[in-house]
Amino acid sequence: LQDSDIISLHLPATTQTEKIINETNIKLMKKDSIIINTARGKLIDEKALIKALENKEIGGAALDVYRVEPLKDVALSQCKGKLILTPHIGAQTKETQVDAAIKIALKMSSFLKNL
Repeated sequence: LQDSDIISLHLPATTQTEKIINETNIKLMKKDSIIINTARGKLIDEKALIKALENKEIGGAALDVYRVEPLKDVALSQCKGKLILTPHIGAQTKETQVDAAIKIALKMSSFLKNL
């Protein structure tokens, strides 16, 4: 963590990974490091993240997932640090939408043929 400019989380939420980004690990990070979480909200201790952002201990964060969804944490949504929040849409690319549409069309076609 101490050498990373960007930390992007790609882990499942398990008892071993819960709050893997916590106050202790945040303190290891460089002052201009950025955390990106598009995996699972439980990976980050949100209170520690807010504190680090507001105290400028890290450069910023971008979150697409939260401990509780939809986001209800007023402290997180009003954080005065450099923070980007998106509503769990990180996987919603043009390519994934086209892929989903094709899969739906194929399943509907198969269903209708079997009527």
